[in-house]
Amino acid sequence: MTQSTRTSKGGLQRLDAIERIAITVIYAFLLYRFAGSVGDNRFNLAYLVAEGLVVVMVLCRRSTDQISIAPADWAVAFGGSFVGMMLVPANPLPGVLAWAAPAVVTVGLVVSMLAKLQLRRSFGIVAANRGIKTRGVYALVRHPMYLGYFLVYFGTVAMNVTIWNIVVVGLWTGLQLVRIAAEERLLRTDPAYQQHSRLVRYRLLPGIY
Repeated sequence: MTQSTRTSKGGLQRLDAIERIAITVIYAFLLYRFAGSVGDNRFNLAYLVAEGLVVVMVLCRRSTDQISIAPADWAVAFGGSFVGMMLVPANPLPGVLAWAAPAVVTVGLVVSMLAKLQLRRSFGIVAANRGIKTRGVYALVRHPMYLGYFLVYFGTVAMNVTIWNIVVVGLWTGLQLVRIAAEERLLRTDPAYQQHSRLVRYRLLPGIY
């Protein structure tokens, strides 16, 4: 079972500060790598916006007294965030990808935005319980924000096709699936989430997973 803590206020504040500083540094690194490519491929801006919203929500989110203290959960959470931001810009490919990939990114951005609007100040990087959301896109799948990010990342790679980016998104995908499992283990200790899981059977893709 995922470890969680109900520790002192000072301890929670330190964990909160570590998470906020780390995600801000990671995003600054992403901006350094991608900002120059926006002029060549404006849809890369959607990728930067999606990740920038994560930083804003982490900085503004509420604290919690139930957060994982398992080192593996922290490693996977920040590893997944860092690996995803290792994508590199490349020249967009012609043909189907020229219009299909931006459409996938747009749909993913909309899905993740809807999830963020419902989470508001309950968003975090490391597995934690900041309140159970059951309405809107959370009534379709239990982790709609991850679904949105999968679409954003797959579409971004389709617009920036390199062997490096394909390897990065493959590793990123594995880490996100482990993150989802870690969140499930922690959240299932909450009776409200147990009830939500019975009503919404699928984590990510209706009828599949």
